[in-house]
Amino acid sequence: MVSEGFLYALSKDIAKFGSRFLKIERDSTEQAFRNHVIWAEGWSSNIQMFGMAKPVPTERDTIQLSITDRPRKFYSVDKRLNSANFIEEDDLLSMSENFLILGDPGCGKTTLLKRITRSIITKGPKSDDDKIDAPIVVLARDLHQENSLVHKLASIFGVSFRDFDKSSYDEELSKIKSIDKRNTRLRELKNSWESSSFIDAQNLIYPLIRARNFAILIDGIDEIDSNYRSSFERNLSDFLNACPNIKLLATCRAGDWNSSTISINLLAIEALSADEIREIVDLWADDPVAFLKEIQKVPYQDVLDRPLFLTLLIIIFNQGLELPDCPKDVYERITWLLIDRWDRQRDLSRKTQFSGFLSEKKLRFISHIAFSLIFENKEKRFKIQSLEELYLKISKMYRLPSGGFQDVLSEVESHTGIIVESGFEHYEFCHLTVQEFLAAKHLVGIPKKQSFEHYLNISPATLAVATSLSANPSEFLAQVLAEVASHARRRIRSNPEAILSTLIPYLRRLELELPELATNNDLAISLVSIFSVLTFIYPTPKRSEISEIESAISKLASHTQSSNSLALLLRRPGVLEPTRNRGQYLVKSMGNEWIIDKRFL
Repeated sequence: MVSEGFLYALSKDIAKFGSRFLKIERDSTEQAFRNHVIWAEGWSSNIQMFGMAKPVPTERDTIQLSITDRPRKFYSVDKRLNSANFIEEDDLLSMSENFLILGDPGCGKTTLLKRITRSIITKGPKSDDDKIDAPIVVLARDLHQENSLVHKLASIFGVSFRDFDKSSYDEELSKIKSIDKRNTRLRELKNSWESSSFIDAQNLIYPLIRARNFAILIDGIDEIDSNYRSSFERNLSDFLNACPNIKLLATCRAGDWNSSTISINLLAIEALSADEIREIVDLWADDPVAFLKEIQKVPYQDVLDRPLFLTLLIIIFNQGLELPDCPKDVYERITWLLIDRWDRQRDLSRKTQFSGFLSEKKLRFISHIAFSLIFENKEKRFKIQSLEELYLKISKMYRLPSGGFQDVLSEVESHTGIIVESGFEHYEFCHLTVQEFLAAKHLVGIPKKQSFEHYLNISPATLAVATSLSANPSEFLAQVLAEVASHARRRIRSNPEAILSTLIPYLRRLELELPELATNNDLAISLVSIFSVLTFIYPTPKRSEISEIESAISKLASHTQSSNSLALLLRRPGVLEPTRNRGQYLVKSMGNEWIIDKRFL
């Protein structure tokens, strides 16, 4: 635990750095940071997987994961260039560099940060190079335009900028007027006052961070509100430049990271090795030998190397149930297990206000909540007020009493483990992947009211899961691609690449979901439409200059069913014709024409 001596010294620092324009009470700032460390210790102490009614200890029931310095998204087509160095979890704190840790959904990014947080709080330095005084944990989903990174850090230190000391400002203003003939400092002071509290937060936080050895751990950059994401990246870049002594560890889904703004070392959590799979199975499975034998029969061996997915399979197996035939059914089976647990732990035969709240309705209700939080509220971690407002909004649709919110919340939390308390009057789904799955279930079951681009911009992962869950994934995918291609063609003279780039995280997540695609003419036409836009943007790129979006689209086109769809379309008489421009072809179908480069054929 952080020492009282450190807390006292910290409170003196805050008073020193913040006394110019802020009213700060040393006792309150000391207590605020103490509370944050207590919260971080609680947050890091356990994990709660989807399918578990109760959390389990982080240190007892998790393992060290393999971390490398070469994320797969930067692999070369020449496999000889893909050598990587492995880094031990314990070494991350003693190394001088800052790290952004990338990984696929459910690979253990949050668990890794929890293990590191616990190491700082409970075990102390690992070596002479490990000089961390205290951890600061930031859940990125809490950040937005009005709650920037520096504002969040300031609040952790107990500083509220609503308490800006106007009398100190006026006193400083009068001094500057008397000595600053050119009004240079006067303009600086006015700008500081007029730019809300952001500059003032920086003026406090930067010197404070430089004065101490903090480890700042930011979990889930991919979960930041899309409207704030670019501002966050600029803020973080400025922060790292201003505080060179800081130790920063952050996590982000690999498919959601494409920033060139931040100069930071990238690491990746590797897929589980055979030994790591066995270690997790030994920890979690009731009969490890029988489980390992059973998973040899499933047709999705290539996704068993994700900790979350593997653990869900173990939970299903421990219930004595048969393992599902395809990946998307794993989440479905787990969901029904939890709903069934909810039913069994409540005596539905007794006459209560929830007697008509049957299993199918429970699933639709929770899926509706998940969807609304992602696409309407744009929240991944939410206050109890947000849940209550949503409940009042949709309760009539499920014939629930308007005054029954607290009872329903209590039952969902205590009997299912789907929604868990994550702080005082704050809740979240037990894993973002779970929220995305439930939101996707709702999305595929409602009439289309928004464009696919609307869903792409807010949560491409949820749209990818919805594609996989839909009755016809090929047709669903074709509609998404066609809509984006149409928008890009309309903006062909401005910035079509930015529009196409919204597909990158969607296609990467879709690859993980293994949708059951089939040969489909609409899918072939939508791919040709995308190809035509890429041909316009990049007429003849060199192999080393192929864009990220073209790489993602080409990978999709190489899928067996996508390739078959394209072949059937292009082999029809009169569909494919050479043009005068060598290396380009005209594709004609259903009254439409596209020019595509030969590299797409």
